[in-house]
Amino acid sequence: MESPLTAVMVGDRYGDIMAGRECNMLTVGAKYGFSHGPEFEHSCVEIQVRNVAELSDLLLNGRRPVVLPVRK
Repeated sequence: MESPLTAVMVGDRYGDIMAGRECNMLTVGAKYGFSHGPEFEHSCVEIQVRNVAELSDLLLNGRRPVVLPVRK
């Protein structure tokens, strides 16, 4: 079993992120799939990715996606 220091929880729902946080894992919110992001606002997700390419770059190369603030 992986240690929480090397394991990552990737999820697209609030429950996924909270489960990862409960296990002290790094949490990555996938803004593609069933959720489109607003669900993560109250889940304290640590990193958000917009697509599989960003997720792959994060997991394989350690590069965090650049997320620009939303203009109102």
